[in-house]
Amino acid sequence: LDVLEGQAQRWLREARGSTHASPTYEPGPAPQQDVNAPHRAQPAPRRERELMKLLLHHPDLLPFWDARGGPETLTHPGVARVLDFASQLFVREGSLEGLELMQALGESGLSAARRVVGEILSAEDIYGDRAERAFVDLADALRAQVVKRQRASERARLAGKPVAEQLAELRARSGTK
Repeated sequence: LDVLEGQAQRWLREARGSTHASPTYEPGPAPQQDVNAPHRAQPAPRRERELMKLLLHHPDLLPFWDARGGPETLTHPGVARVLDFASQLFVREGSLEGLELMQALGESGLSAARRVVGEILSAEDIYGDRAERAFVDLADALRAQVVKRQRASERARLAGKPVAEQLAELRARSGTK
């Protein structure tokens, strides 16, 4: 990095026609991270948060979520864990009690998830009798995002190849010569 920074400064001086050295930035020591400090995860994507709210208020939809392969569409590990715990409790007990879920999360060291679940369950259910329709819409939107991520990944993979290989692969897929 120092070599690149020095080269960039030389190029700038040459471009300006100047030969005097400009002051260089000297980075200080890297800040020490407290390994005991709690890790702050990134907020969950909006649709995943909405799905979690919906499924916690309407746990009777959890088996449909699991059966449709929904867990594979989640990108946020916290949401995935909460819904996994909720699904397991629902299957085992035949219902989902918020206090049991919060206790299971707390015992597993997921205190932040426990707090979020408490906030969700203490809030009003915004879906009411529209829960099934909202569930289908959210599940479809999350599946569409998976397809979009897969396509972007495939485009990035192809972009790393020479153009001739890209064309050959695309032709092979489409069946044209």
